[in-house]
Amino acid sequence: MHVVLFVERLPVEVQVRTDLQHRWAEVIEKLGDRWGRGLRHGDGVAEPERIAVTSGDGHVTRAAFLAEVQSLGDRLDGFEQLGLEISQLAAAIRTPDPKIKELHRRARTVESGLRDRLQMLLGQCDCDEMG
Repeated sequence: MHVVLFVERLPVEVQVRTDLQHRWAEVIEKLGDRWGRGLRHGDGVAEPERIAVTSGDGHVTRAAFLAEVQSLGDRLDGFEQLGLEISQLAAAIRTPDPKIKELHRRARTVESGLRDRLQMLLGQCDCDEMG
Protein backbone atom coordinates (compact mmCIF):
# COMPACT_ATOMS: atom_id res chain seq x y z
CA MET A 1 0.00 0.00 0.00
CA HIS A 2 1.27 3.46 -0.83
CA VAL A 3 0.45 6.42 1.39
CA VAL A 4 1.18 10.03 0.50
CA LEU A 5 2.15 12.24 3.41
CA PHE A 6 2.88 15.94 3.28
CA VAL A 7 6.08 17.06 4.97
CA GLU A 8 6.51 20.82 4.99
CA ARG A 9 3.88 20.96 2.21
CA LEU A 10 5.86 18.56 0.00
CA PRO A 11 4.27 15.22 -0.94
CA VAL A 12 6.21 12.17 0.25
CA GLU A 13 5.11 8.70 -0.84
CA VAL A 14 5.60 5.93 1.72
CA GLN A 15 5.16 2.25 0.96
CA VAL A 16 3.63 0.23 3.78
CA ARG A 17 4.17 -3.55 3.80
CA THR A 18 3.79 -6.38 6.22
CA ASP A 19 6.89 -8.43 6.96
CA LEU A 20 5.75 -11.18 4.61
CA GLN A 21 4.97 -8.68 1.83
CA HIS A 22 8.43 -7.19 2.29
CA ARG A 23 10.15 -10.57 2.05
CA TRP A 24 8.18 -11.43 -1.08
CA ALA A 25 9.09 -8.07 -2.63
CA GLU A 26 12.77 -8.70 -1.83
CA VAL A 27 12.61 -11.93 -3.83
CA ILE A 28 11.04 -10.11 -6.80
CA GLU A 29 13.66 -7.33 -6.58
CA LYS A 30 16.54 -9.80 -6.55
CA LEU A 31 15.09 -11.77 -9.45
CA GLY A 32 14.64 -8.51 -11.37
CA ASP A 33 18.29 -7.65 -10.76
CA ARG A 34 19.37 -11.02 -12.17
CA TRP A 35 16.79 -11.68 -14.88
CA GLY A 36 15.77 -8.24 -16.12
CA ARG A 37 14.14 -5.17 -14.67
CA GLY A 38 10.98 -5.79 -16.71
CA LEU A 39 10.12 -8.58 -14.28
CA ARG A 40 9.04 -5.94 -11.75
CA HIS A 41 6.50 -4.63 -14.24
CA GLY A 42 4.98 -7.93 -15.32
CA ASP A 43 7.08 -8.37 -18.47
CA GLY A 44 8.20 -11.86 -17.47
CA VAL A 45 11.74 -13.16 -17.31
CA ALA A 46 14.44 -13.11 -19.95
CA GLU A 47 15.30 -16.63 -21.17
CA PRO A 48 12.40 -18.34 -19.34
CA GLU A 49 13.62 -21.87 -20.10
CA ARG A 50 17.11 -21.23 -18.74
CA ILE A 51 17.91 -23.29 -15.64
CA ALA A 52 17.54 -21.09 -12.57
CA VAL A 53 18.22 -23.53 -9.75
CA THR A 54 19.50 -27.06 -9.50
CA SER A 55 18.32 -28.90 -6.42
CA GLY A 56 18.04 -32.46 -5.21
CA ASP A 57 14.74 -32.63 -7.12
CA GLY A 58 16.37 -31.68 -10.42
CA HIS A 59 16.48 -28.50 -12.47
CA VAL A 60 14.06 -25.60 -12.13
CA THR A 61 13.68 -23.13 -14.99
CA ARG A 62 13.41 -19.39 -14.52
CA ALA A 63 9.76 -19.54 -15.59
CA ALA A 64 8.97 -22.29 -13.05
CA PHE A 65 10.83 -20.48 -10.28
CA LEU A 66 8.94 -17.26 -11.02
CA ALA A 67 5.65 -19.18 -11.09
CA GLU A 68 6.46 -20.50 -7.60
CA VAL A 69 7.21 -16.99 -6.35
CA GLN A 70 3.99 -15.63 -7.89
CA SER A 71 1.96 -18.49 -6.42
CA LEU A 72 3.46 -17.77 -3.03
CA GLY A 73 2.51 -14.10 -3.45
CA ASP A 74 -1.09 -15.09 -4.18
CA ARG A 75 -1.16 -17.32 -1.09
CA LEU A 76 0.28 -14.46 0.97
CA ASP A 77 -2.52 -12.16 -0.16
CA GLY A 78 -5.13 -14.75 0.77
CA PHE A 79 -3.48 -15.50 4.08
CA GLU A 80 -3.23 -11.85 5.09
CA GLN A 81 -6.88 -11.24 4.17
CA LEU A 82 -7.89 -14.25 6.26
CA GLY A 83 -5.77 -13.00 9.17
CA LEU A 84 -7.49 -9.62 8.99
CA GLU A 85 -10.92 -11.26 9.00
CA ILE A 86 -9.99 -13.45 11.99
CA SER A 87 -8.71 -10.42 13.89
CA GLN A 88 -11.88 -8.46 13.12
CA LEU A 89 -14.02 -11.39 14.24
CA ALA A 90 -12.03 -11.81 17.46
CA ALA A 91 -12.35 -8.08 18.19
CA ALA A 92 -16.12 -8.22 17.66
CA ILE A 93 -16.49 -10.98 20.26
CA ARG A 94 -15.61 -10.05 23.83
CA THR A 95 -14.74 -13.61 24.86
CA PRO A 96 -13.18 -15.34 21.87
CA ASP A 97 -14.58 -18.74 21.05
CA PRO A 98 -12.05 -21.61 21.25
CA LYS A 99 -12.57 -22.05 17.49
CA ILE A 100 -11.25 -18.54 16.89
CA LYS A 101 -8.24 -19.27 19.09
CA GLU A 102 -7.63 -22.39 17.00
CA LEU A 103 -7.88 -20.33 13.80
CA HIS A 104 -5.26 -17.96 15.20
CA ARG A 105 -2.99 -20.90 16.02
CA ARG A 106 -3.40 -22.32 12.53
CA ALA A 107 -2.81 -18.91 10.99
CA ARG A 108 0.48 -18.60 12.88
CA THR A 109 1.50 -22.04 11.62
CA VAL A 110 0.71 -21.06 8.02
CA GLU A 111 2.53 -17.75 8.49
CA SER A 112 5.58 -19.59 9.77
CA GLY A 113 5.53 -21.91 6.74
CA LEU A 114 5.20 -18.97 4.33
CA ARG A 115 8.01 -17.13 6.09
CA ASP A 116 10.26 -20.22 5.84
CA ARG A 117 9.45 -20.69 2.14
CA LEU A 118 10.17 -17.03 1.41
CA GLN A 119 13.44 -17.25 3.29
CA MET A 120 14.42 -20.30 1.25
CA LEU A 121 13.55 -18.51 -2.01
CA LEU A 122 15.46 -15.45 -0.86
CA GLY A 123 18.47 -17.67 -0.13
CA GLN A 124 18.28 -19.12 -3.63
CA CYS A 125 18.16 -15.59 -5.07
CA ASP A 126 21.36 -14.76 -3.18
CA CYS A 127 23.16 -17.78 -4.62
CA ASP A 128 25.89 -16.81 -7.09
CA GLU A 129 25.16 -19.95 -9.09
CA MET A 130 21.55 -18.98 -9.81
CA GLY A 131 20.98 -18.80 -13.58
